[in-house]
Amino acid sequence: MYSQADSDSTLWSIDMEDIVVTAQFIPTSKEQVVHDIRTIDRVTIERQGATNLEQLLSQDASIRIRQDAILGSSMSILGLDGQNVQIMIDGVPIIGRQGGNIDLSQINLHNIERVEIVEGPLAVQYGTNALAGVINLIRKKSQVERFRVKTFTQVEDRGENNYVLNLGAQLADDLQLTLVGGFDRFDGFSEDTLR
Repeated sequence: MYSQADSDSTLWSIDMEDIVVTAQFIPTSKEQVVHDIRTIDRVTIERQGATNLEQLLSQDASIRIRQDAILGSSMSILGLDGQNVQIMIDGVPIIGRQGGNIDLSQINLHNIERVEIVEGPLAVQYGTNALAGVINLIRKKSQVERFRVKTFTQVEDRGENNYVLNLGAQLADDLQLTLVGGFDRFDGFSEDTLR
């Protein structure tokens, strides 16, 4: 029987270079990121006439939108359901999942500057909900005017009306107050249609 004190022990050490595992929680240039990021800017959002996230993502070829009569709209990326997609506003996850999904039609885009979409497994960086990818909505950070009043109206002949009022005040150099309110109305589909 040998004990540690009785036997000769040899220490093995190997010098290795530092290994760094990074998660991109800070702004990084698009050329330096690990994953491909698709960006939908404000001009594209306005050109599509999208007032909520469901309308915006329904035009994206790699995202599939489904409607549920009770739970609202849900999505899938890369064949994985919305419960595997982390949806965030300014890097903060949105809560309130019903049946594992977030109703995309409830996420208003009127104060959003751009939408960043990253497809692929990102669970290490963003949590278990990011197995299929991440959608990050970046809000507008500043306003040029001291006070701002903006209105937005979208009226369609199929009975869908959207009204938005946006009030903003620059109280100090580093303090801005913004209030956004909206009203959406949909009369339903007509029975006179030929579909």
